[in-house]
Amino acid sequence: LDRANLVRFQPTTTADALLAAPGVDVSRTGPWASRVSLRGLSGERVLVLVDGVRLQSGRGHGAQTSLVSVDRLESVELMPGSGGAEFGSDALGGVVELNTHHTLLGDRRASLLLTGHSGGPGDERSAMARVRWVAPRFGAELTGGLGALGALVTPDGRVPNSGYREDDYAARLQAWLGGSTLDLERTRHAARDI
Repeated sequence: LDRANLVRFQPTTTADALLAAPGVDVSRTGPWASRVSLRGLSGERVLVLVDGVRLQSGRGHGAQTSLVSVDRLESVELMPGSGGAEFGSDALGGVVELNTHHTLLGDRRASLLLTGHSGGPGDERSAMARVRWVAPRFGAELTGGLGALGALVTPDGRVPNSGYREDDYAARLQAWLGGSTLDLERTRHAARDI
């Protein structure tokens, strides 16, 4: 799935974006938590990779795809079924690879991406901006995002102390140095409960 397919229906989470793929189902395990199911298998039987690295949630129930912001996704590769078994027993259902990086080297171009989401009744809101410069020998990318939730809301009313605020910033440089590529990245993520 390329970025155009992922954001077609304006998903709020990465798991919601994956619903566009055939054979993919999502199990909600909490307000922000969700697990991907491929061909009827989920949890520790579906391997989730982020830029080729295993996403470990440490909970023993499978990787939480919601830990990766949908705004950071460039593409998603799916390998459903036993073809993913080469990765081990945690890939019997298949493999989901979330790609957040792509090359910054190529034909000269610049781009600006702005996104925003807002919803209720818990007063949820988020915004993200990304500036990217691509050139044959040097490329750069700056990304920043803000998000907040006032409070979880149930039929009984607002849940005290259930809100949060977070911010996420990343800077990435890529350069071609006569036969090899130098790739530098700096990220910062901060979250706090309110």
